[in-house]
Amino acid sequence: MKSLRSMVIALTFSWPAMLSAQFAFYDSLNGLYWSQVEPPSGEQFQYSQLVREGLGYMIGSSGHFYEYDDSRPQPWRRLPLPEPNAPVKYFAVASDDIWAVFAVPEIFKEVLYRWDGQNWSPAFSRNVSNIRDLYFVSPEEGWLAGSYGELWHYYRGQWEKEKIPTFIHVNRFELSPDGSLYAACEAPGQAALLKHSQGEWQMVSSNFATDFAAMAFTPSKRLLLGNYNLSAARMRFDNLEAWQVPMKSIQFLPDFGYGVDLSTIYAFQDTAFTPIVQAPVQLSEVRLFSKSFSWILGSEGMILMPRPRPATAFTKPISEQTFAAEVAPLSRVYGLALLPDKSAKSKRVYCIATEGRNVVYDFFQDQKNFEKRFFDFAPGLNLAGSAAYADRFSEHGHTFANYDHGITTGDLNGDGREDIIVTSMYGYPAVYFDSGHDYYFEATAYSGLKNWGDVRQRPMLANLFDADHDGDLDLFIACQFRSNAFFVAALPKSRAKRI
Repeated sequence: MKSLRSMVIALTFSWPAMLSAQFAFYDSLNGLYWSQVEPPSGEQFQYSQLVREGLGYMIGSSGHFYEYDDSRPQPWRRLPLPEPNAPVKYFAVASDDIWAVFAVPEIFKEVLYRWDGQNWSPAFSRNVSNIRDLYFVSPEEGWLAGSYGELWHYYRGQWEKEKIPTFIHVNRFELSPDGSLYAACEAPGQAALLKHSQGEWQMVSSNFATDFAAMAFTPSKRLLLGNYNLSAARMRFDNLEAWQVPMKSIQFLPDFGYGVDLSTIYAFQDTAFTPIVQAPVQLSEVRLFSKSFSWILGSEGMILMPRPRPATAFTKPISEQTFAAEVAPLSRVYGLALLPDKSAKSKRVYCIATEGRNVVYDFFQDQKNFEKRFFDFAPGLNLAGSAAYADRFSEHGHTFANYDHGITTGDLNGDGREDIIVTSMYGYPAVYFDSGHDYYFEATAYSGLKNWGDVRQRPMLANLFDADHDGDLDLFIACQFRSNAFFVAALPKSRAKRI
């Protein structure tokens, strides 16, 4: 069993600059206190890179290219640019070795320049109209990606064109923890993933993901793909397994990581992520170098960095939330609810498991014995349901396994106790009344719901609320295949009526 402890504290201090108050938070999951540092301007920052401890770069929304070096009394400085526009792409190897791509509208091209600490000079004379990304693994070796499968390799001062097993645009390079370099390729309607191994590029997947904003490897070399418009999911591309997460930026240190969506900061433990805090402004990206030098960027000049935890910040005792990653003996859990435990005066967890009986566990009991910790209370509570529904048939006549899916709770009969409605993808909802004596009576037959719901509707999720303001809870059920259902309930006086 793996225990994760997460406490989040947001502090506000007077801040005379862009934001009305300084934003800070403490993440006890990883033991880091993050607070704002004074920014060089009030812009939104993005496209940043951390090069070494105390040295980093970023681009502001106005097009300025900033260098941060904490060895200087004034750490921020704005670098001069060889073109009027900001770099389209860049890669900083050191403070005196930066490669940057600039658009030159007059010739409809993008030009690669190199910064030596004093001046910019053209660094690539090949006729590449669109430079999509560049990446360096050392001062002596790097890659530049063009369109339609064009890839150039830099080694000790020389650029050579390399062959790759696709003609799709190379859009992104990413280094894995074992030192392998990957290239994500994408074109309309198709995508691929390549890996550089033994001096050549090899195809990992010719059926890769499209439209992702972030790509990262966990410390255990698992691949994460971020898109804040999509939900979390496990994916497979040919023989490659990946995890989709709802983020726009993700990065890892050797033992943990952080991710951000539009406004929330998340902490990662391998593929698992926990929301830490809501930011007061829109977030851009997270960049991690070490526990003492990393940053999270946002709009209105917000730059968060790890800082020594102030001694006076948390003088009052604060109860710490505990998140435990339990390895429970069940799978395919779709619904969860907290049930009162009369004997222990605590809560039990009701798990709605498809393709099998539902279970009730008591995670709040301090039991180290696995069998006692995962003792199933559901049969004694009359909440297990059926392993299969003998009275629910498909359109072709065969019996379905138990495909219970969602759960909602509320006082249906006015006795002050929380009753339960469980939805099934292949049939009618089940209604249970809490007796108050660690037992639930099934009241489905009396609810008016038993004659509603089948495989052609696929009932999924449910919610109880007083829609008509008569003091009784009404029921809304979301369906996958047919119209959603709404029932005006008047239990226990009469049956629920669909409207």
